[in-house]
Amino acid sequence: MLHRSVYGAFQPLPSPILLVASAASPAVAALLQRTFGTVTSRSGRSLAVRDLVPLPSSDSTGATTFSTVLSLIIAGLAGTTLIYTLTRHRPEAFRVVATVALGVCAGLITALVTNVLVGAFPDHFFQVWGVATLFVLAIGLPIAAFQVIFGIAGTAIGALLFLVIGNPASGGSSAPELLPGFWRTLSQILPPGAAVTSMRDVVYFNGHGSSHALIVLAVYAVLGAGVAMIASRPRARAEAATVAT
Repeated sequence: MLHRSVYGAFQPLPSPILLVASAASPAVAALLQRTFGTVTSRSGRSLAVRDLVPLPSSDSTGATTFSTVLSLIIAGLAGTTLIYTLTRHRPEAFRVVATVALGVCAGLITALVTNVLVGAFPDHFFQVWGVATLFVLAIGLPIAAFQVIFGIAGTAIGALLFLVIGNPASGGSSAPELLPGFWRTLSQILPPGAAVTSMRDVVYFNGHGSSHALIVLAVYAVLGAGVAMIASRPRARAEAATVAT
């Protein structure tokens, strides 16, 4: 459980004990308690529940992670749109650097709010900063690539992919395993789901189980930057030829 391989464990004998980790998913922990509570009550025994990784009192429902990811999606969409509008005639490398700066600043603000202002993730300032920054880059740089190819309509593509589809598929309000089949498949291969998983894992489980999610975020960021730079070359050559003419 502490290494994020399972959500809970049940020992039926000599006395029923259920181990849960509500920080991994309050919904799953509640589901396990209801299920095994019913099982043990049929035999006339009471179920003892031990929460190995409880949520802090400052975030007793575990809603901060999901709210943080949703806020970062909105910030990423708004930030990349502003960058594109103000710098559309600048070299693509400049816009990529601006998007990276957006990610770093958004990550820093997220860490300050969750660790200092709200106090939901105490003592995890740099972990939250890192995951939040990587997540904004994982959505911001692909949106930058969409904008190079499709113009401002690229922002709408990013909103559809990351907000309309990615946010419900994140499992932030429950767990990926509790989602319907289609959404469960998408959950951990889209940045929002990967961000929820990695944020929970680095804050509550010392990073155990976060490798796949962090790799997903990094792949989106790298591919987004690469496609943006490559797709901008024909436009740059065309503009150079126009100036020369």
